[in-house]
Amino acid sequence: MKDIEMNVFPTFKEDECAIIFSFHFKQEHHKIGEAVIYTTTEGFSTRYEVDKNQSEQVKETVARLDRLSVTEEYKTVSMEKIYQFLELIGVQKCFVDQEPSINYLKSRYSVQK
Repeated sequence: MKDIEMNVFPTFKEDECAIIFSFHFKQEHHKIGEAVIYTTTEGFSTRYEVDKNQSEQVKETVARLDRLSVTEEYKTVSMEKIYQFLELIGVQKCFVDQEPSINYLKSRYSVQK
């Protein structure tokens, strides 16, 4: 596994009750990319469409990959670091292109659709 450094910069977006995490990745002193993850309570977001059938279930915090711009050879290790961070803060679902990320689901949780 390539050893990279990850810095996280959170921002709160009050109108959507969301936290946006900006991730910056470096190896030694060289920037290798960045990512933006948008987290909110499932069913609350006005920015992303969520499953309307889940409105009566217990809401959980979900994440959506908004942007990933990382050098190709570091994408896998960067996403693994992001997934570890999400697990640490209690996020159980991570969506990429409106679908749960398969790698995230296989490596972390069994998520019901």
